[in-house]
Amino acid sequence: MGSIDTQDARWAVDAATFPADKEALWKHPMEQDGWMHAHNALRGELEGFEQALASTAERWSGGTKPPAAWEIAAIQQWWAAHEAHVHSHHTNEDEIFNPVMKERISWPEKLETDHEGLVAHLEKLKGLVGALSAEGASSGIAELCTAWSAYKDDMLPHFAEEEAQGLPLCRAFFTPKEVGEIVQRILGNPDAPKEEMGSFIHYMGEDHFRKVFMPQEGIPFFVWFLDFKAKLSYYRTRIISQLDALKDGIEPAPVSNDGWCTIS
Repeated sequence: MGSIDTQDARWAVDAATFPADKEALWKHPMEQDGWMHAHNALRGELEGFEQALASTAERWSGGTKPPAAWEIAAIQQWWAAHEAHVHSHHTNEDEIFNPVMKERISWPEKLETDHEGLVAHLEKLKGLVGALSAEGASSGIAELCTAWSAYKDDMLPHFAEEEAQGLPLCRAFFTPKEVGEIVQRILGNPDAPKEEMGSFIHYMGEDHFRKVFMPQEGIPFFVWFLDFKAKLSYYRTRIISQLDALKDGIEPAPVSNDGWCTIS
């Protein structure tokens, strides 16, 4: 972490006006940064779906038990949530965060161009997930597992580069208050998919989010009840439930419109 030399003059757009002298103002470690937590949520999804696919592939590979309709539906429902999450994450970086960074920093180009390759992975995965059916299930799930591994193998190093380069540069050229305004804009985006915030809180942990992250970012406690709580509940009952079902091989309980699991 922090392997880049933030004091290298090549990073400054205008060192006289915007010097790289803000690092000492940051009191919480980079590991607690919202950008890091956003990556951790996606890391959790990458790992969780890989495990779910492996369990599903093992059930389907024997050919003795045809795939149940709910299994295919669970894969497709989870995938739709992940796809929306990743696209929103890239939008946050490309359209909100990075343009502000570029006002003071000669932003590493690769941190943005990597997104093109990742989007290509998403398009391939979308096609494979949409094509899943009971016929040819074994080959379909095997191809999906291979494509997911390739996607993960590109995504994880991209996160590491952003954290080793972009995050230290951000802290050198911007104050916590300035970045906090960007974070508030992202968290308060009414058009963001609720899966994104639900995942963010789920993989961070509810207690940590409420007791550490919200105070750290100056978010009033009541916003939990007005907004965040419902998004976490949605993510756990509608999205995580699909992963758990695929891992365990047990059909998920139906969920009512108010988010509660129903018992028939």
